Amino acid sequence: MHNLYYTKDMSHIENMITRYFQQLGFTPEHARFYAALIEHGPQTLSELSRSAEIERTKLYRLLPELQAAHLVVVDSEYKHGILEAAPLDNLELLLAERDSELQLLKQELPLLKQSLQPSVQQDPKTKIQFYRGTSGIKQMLWNETAATTEIIGLLHQGLQQYTGAVFFDRWVAKCNSRSVTSRSIVNEQFFDQQTQWHQTHTSTKLQHWQGRLIPVDTFAITHSMVVYDNVLAYFNWQSGGEVFGVELHNQQLADTQRQFFELLWEQAR
Repeated sequence: MHNLYYTKDMSHIENMITRYFQQLGFTPEHARFYAALIEHGPQTLSELSRSAEIERTKLYRLLPELQAAHLVVVDSEYKHGILEAAPLDNLELLLAERDSELQLLKQELPLLKQSLQPSVQQDPKTKIQFYRGTSGIKQMLWNETAATTEIIGLLHQGLQQYTGAVFFDRWVAKCNSRSVTSRSIVNEQFFDQQTQWHQTHTSTKLQHWQGRLIPVDTFAITHSMVVYDNVLAYFNWQSGGEVFGVELHNQQLADTQRQFFELLWEQAR
């Protein structure tokens, strides 16, 4: 049955939807999928296949992509499932996500250019990379997601307050998708910050992380340090101070710090 809420020329509306969807990276089939739901109202996949003139097998492929964009809702209470067009206002969610991704890419571009420049070094086995500002810290953290060994480290402060929740969630999701394992020794300040953060945020947590607390009278953690692969990374992001980080790429230095870490790990709780 024709959707009486839409009395305008549907061919004109479909053309407008197609042009707008293509600018967002969607295909004409995505547009016909959505336009058919607008014109004919909620439908089963079989009904939609006829009204949109798209094969059912292709509809199964298009559906998750439109759901991820918050444009199609599936009511599973019915036997065959009913598909319904979500309001176009939901595109604001997609645009906000795209804008956030673009901002992160803009921030990381200078670091990418810098990393492609040859490093001045005397020892071919060693590379030193310096990072400055919040964008530099983000790049160092993102580098960790490519680790092929366990990530171990000493943590002084939580990273969320410097990177923001959007980047933090992306970083956690990337670590979890790659099943990155990590162990951290933390101080009371880090523990208190994380406790407060998770009381007010529903951020995804690292799935393969272990942490132990070490008292300040046993060992004072004054900055964050991370070791993975052949990388020894130091972070400096104290409140009110300069934000920077350094990566030392040297296998012997990394292995030595691993030994120190294991000694402290036994003393932590």
